[in-house]
Amino acid sequence: MNPSRRDAVLFLCGAELFIIQFAMVRALSGILAGTELVLLAVSASYFLGFSFGYHLCDRMSPGWFKALAFAQWATHLTLPFSLRWAAAWLAGSAQALVWLAPALFVLGGVWISSFYSLLLPRLLSDLPEGGSREFARSYGMEIAGALAGMAVIFAAPRVHPAALMAAYQAGLACILGLLFPGRALWAAGAGACILYAGLFTRLERASVAALSEAVRGIEVRSVLFSADTPYQRVEVLEDPGGGRHLYLDGIRHYGTDPLADFNYFIAGLPASLLKPARAVVVGSGSGESARWALAGSAQVTTVELDPVVAAAGRELLSRPMPEEDASRWRLVEDDAKHFFGRLEGRVGLVVLDIAGPFQRQVALLYALEFFRLVRSRLEPGGAVSVSLNSDFSSRGGAACRIVATLSEVFEDVLVVAPRGGTSYALAGDGLGFGKRETLAALAQAGRTGVGVFDEADIQEHLRGRSYRKISMSDMDIVLKVGLGTLGNRPRKRPGAS
Repeated sequence: MNPSRRDAVLFLCGAELFIIQFAMVRALSGILAGTELVLLAVSASYFLGFSFGYHLCDRMSPGWFKALAFAQWATHLTLPFSLRWAAAWLAGSAQALVWLAPALFVLGGVWISSFYSLLLPRLLSDLPEGGSREFARSYGMEIAGALAGMAVIFAAPRVHPAALMAAYQAGLACILGLLFPGRALWAAGAGACILYAGLFTRLERASVAALSEAVRGIEVRSVLFSADTPYQRVEVLEDPGGGRHLYLDGIRHYGTDPLADFNYFIAGLPASLLKPARAVVVGSGSGESARWALAGSAQVTTVELDPVVAAAGRELLSRPMPEEDASRWRLVEDDAKHFFGRLEGRVGLVVLDIAGPFQRQVALLYALEFFRLVRSRLEPGGAVSVSLNSDFSSRGGAACRIVATLSEVFEDVLVVAPRGGTSYALAGDGLGFGKRETLAALAQAGRTGVGVFDEADIQEHLRGRSYRKISMSDMDIVLKVGLGTLGNRPRKRPGAS
């Protein structure tokens, strides 16, 4: 292979490796829930695929390599749809379900990455002996390709949901065209890319619907939106009754069922108790938390890292906001830690409308260090409101650890525990309300069957037990929650919705 063609292939390989690893992480996160454990397993499967390819690279004849290259191309042209359909099929029976995660990691990691580890050594095998300059140039082309792939990952979702994978398929077709020159192959590659781009939305939505019904246990009338962003996988589904559901990395964040109560407990209740002049909601989701906060606050700022989530929630999940409310609300695209680090002035209420501690980056928002940062931005009597992600009454591990962490930072902690559901905590210094006022506010809102624990109740409830605080140096909760989530993936039930 001449040097210029080799450089082009190396550049494309660098970009393709970056894009496909990102795409497979997003696809598998959507299937198995985007926990840190899943991310680690995907990375491990990729490295296993690289090792497998390197082991075979000098044992494979040119004829076998060509056959494998076309087999790989055929597989890649089915991604990411085939992973979702495979998961739906495996989830259809208890016997096959045990193979769900291993099968997906082999297909989505080992098999996919092995092609590139077979190809790269072949590209470098014909370099002149001792050609350190040529090797450095080749390595530089691969690094440049990886940087280009990173740029495509950030830019593509802003263009169209199909743009990223269409770009990947075009790159792979070019690699094959450069490896095996011929007009027929270039024409086939162009045709395959055009067909792939044209069918992407239809196949994407059909595979998401099949996955949701078989693995998540929700009937789907239509998939309103799906996209992979640099931060997470975003899906908005509509059920047969017209209810809409928001999934981020395969974890449901909003739905028109008891999950909708989340927004009242996380934002509506604390806003009614505090009546703050200024409130901050971390995470946009459906936008309902901001709406509840506005009912009791003079001004509300929503902080959202992912603009795609904010746009999807605003366009597909939120009710139109009255003009008067809209004038008191603003959206800031920023990381929560950065936002509070630069925030001027103080706020009366901080609402953490975020996922559970499934991933390290989210778990940092449950850590001592972040709560201390939030505390420094609260006005006297202000509070932070946070979901405990499990039932505090039954001593859920995650719930108790979050409460123990809050108690380490704040003087006052209240836990609101709806019967048999997720519990919530309000924490601050010198709160102007207590258990009695909270119960009265719940009764006024018609919320029955809700327990409230004050500081004395919490200490009694946790007596004789020790719960480790969550901190930047102790993130073991991420793996524990991930194991629990992976081990309890729902399967479809008859009539489930």
